[in-house]
Amino acid sequence: MRMKEAKTSHDALLRQIGRNMRICRRRAGYRAGTAAELLELTERTLCAYERAEHEMTLRTAVSIAMLYRTTLSKMLGYKKEGRKSTSSGKLIYSFKVLRKRLGYTQAEFAAEIGISKATLSKYENKQPDISICTFYVLCEKCGLDEKGMDELARAVVIFRG
Repeated sequence: MRMKEAKTSHDALLRQIGRNMRICRRRAGYRAGTAAELLELTERTLCAYERAEHEMTLRTAVSIAMLYRTTLSKMLGYKKEGRKSTSSGKLIYSFKVLRKRLGYTQAEFAAEIGISKATLSKYENKQPDISICTFYVLCEKCGLDEKGMDELARAVVIFRG
């Protein structure tokens, strides 16, 4: 049952992100084809992100937010009021540090954010580009506000280059 709930909340988050992306693209004055060309994506891929058919990586999401002249947190619809930003660029760019800071074992943290322990291990050791939904949930679990999310996104994209 927990797996189905995680899948449903993941799908809902993906739909929310897609809707917000489309709104930001339109506000920036771009047609899908033009935006896709500037991002070096196919129009089909960009539209699949907007329709929640595919999940983009954090690196792609940051590029899209920059093109649309908005912050990542605004584009994702991330709102956390009353929480403090942290020095995320310096402190929380390693998943292992984040997990330990929150007091989770690897298995507990993987279950909490809805990914396998093996996937979390890859993120902690090789640090590949993280999926945008996993990143969103990590920011929530860490208690980051919008500014903290944006700082963490910049740190992840820059340090993992």
